[in-house]
Amino acid sequence: EEKRALPESGPNGNGNVFKAFVRAGLAEHFKDYDCVTINYIDNPLTQPLDPKLTGPNAEIVVQCIEKRVEDQHMGVLVEEQGNFNIIEYTELDHSRDYKYVYTGQLAFDFSFFCKMGDNELPIHWVCKKVDGRWVWKGEQFIFDVFKYAKTIVPLCVDRNTHFAPIKGSESVAQAVELLELKG
Repeated sequence: EEKRALPESGPNGNGNVFKAFVRAGLAEHFKDYDCVTINYIDNPLTQPLDPKLTGPNAEIVVQCIEKRVEDQHMGVLVEEQGNFNIIEYTELDHSRDYKYVYTGQLAFDFSFFCKMGDNELPIHWVCKKVDGRWVWKGEQFIFDVFKYAKTIVPLCVDRNTHFAPIKGSESVAQAVELLELKG
């Protein structure tokens, strides 16, 4: 209730990827690359080298799919006053209709990605189950860097060829089916 830091240490969300990448010296190691793609490991249909994802001349390309009823636990892609943003599912306004959900796949211009390692991102307080008890956890979100980008390109893809997240044993069969269809 007080939304204070947990005494345990652990991951603080995916927004720390920029700072960790630069601090680890990877920026120098990969300096000849133009693009960094980020994808969640629970999606076997992810296509990190898709030219539609890596090709646009933009600081950020964000992959999305059309929203369905079963997507209630996914963040959404919104455009407001010409600016794109992701709203985490825990922060959605349930009186609004959203058209696109965020698949977790992004492509960043390499220099923009490295530059974001210098920024302090906000903390989002999320209630999560840790060691069998519900606690408030402070997390940084990767899409909090959207406000720093001059160019963001949304990329709407076909769910059946790009998105089959494995969130538990019940979703494995669907992912296998889509992988077989993809061939």
